[in-house]
Amino acid sequence: IRTPLNEAWIHTEQGTDALSQTPMGRFAKPEEIGPTAVYLASDASSFMTGQVLVLDGGYTIW
Repeated sequence: IRTPLNEAWIHTEQGTDALSQTPMGRFAKPEEIGPTAVYLASDASSFMTGQVLVLDGGYTIW
């Protein structure tokens, strides 16, 4: 997730390597991840069990 905290890391060799392995071609923005966290913390997800939600722009399938 691209934030001010990791902005410098994104421009390192490790950061550019991670980006090159992400099919979406960019890092997520906090506002793209937040709604999922809110949903999981809400009563709307009360019937969910044993799920793995991967919000990584395809990084794990590359």
